[in-house]
Amino acid sequence: MEATDELSGFSIIAVGSFNPAIFQPQWFASKDLLPTNLVEHAETSVVVTPQLTAFTADWLQVQVTEDQASFSTVNTARARDLRDVARSILDLLPETPVDGIGLNSDSHWRVETEDGWHALGDEWLPKDFWEPLFDGGAWKRRGNGRAVGLRDLNIEVAREDERGIVRVQVAPSVRVIPSGVFINVNSHFQLTTKDARGTGQQASRAIDEHWDEERGNHGSLISSLLDAA
Repeated sequence: MEATDELSGFSIIAVGSFNPAIFQPQWFASKDLLPTNLVEHAETSVVVTPQLTAFTADWLQVQVTEDQASFSTVNTARARDLRDVARSILDLLPETPVDGIGLNSDSHWRVETEDGWHALGDEWLPKDFWEPLFDGGAWKRRGNGRAVGLRDLNIEVAREDERGIVRVQVAPSVRVIPSGVFINVNSHFQLTTKDARGTGQQASRAIDEHWDEERGNHGSLISSLLDAA
């Protein structure tokens, strides 16, 4: 299957209890998390309220609410920098309650032909069950005679230790039109247990332990999905 990666990004999302107001660009500067030029760039777009802090600092997007801290980039060359920034932030907040950490990949692909685009959907969601449900109706059919198409598919796989899951979402891309495919892969690691709540220190350690492996897993999953048809 010929497909071109037109837009990709990565994000690290911590779920827990946060004070959004501290995550201002100057805090990043004071902790040597970002250089001065990026902080100056961020201050032109920053939004700060008691419930939300959000800004863009060149390649880095930051959005923190009371229950979630998100650090992301659409510059794939900055993936490791994203890891380092998120890990360093959580190291500075070792006692902050963090229930879980998510390592995410988003990508938008352009498929060479419309037929190839439909073929991917047919492989990801076999239509043998669905097509008979629409037999006999005045349904618009494609060249292969099928009426049913894939709109959105989510799958989830739990890890054996029950401390994490992997979710994969595939759908038509709203950014690449026509014949675009969106793929999201989320590796979630649960830190809070019935006995104790997770912490920023544990979240930082989880990023360090799992980043390289999950980046490889995400790449393999995306390649397998695109090679399906």
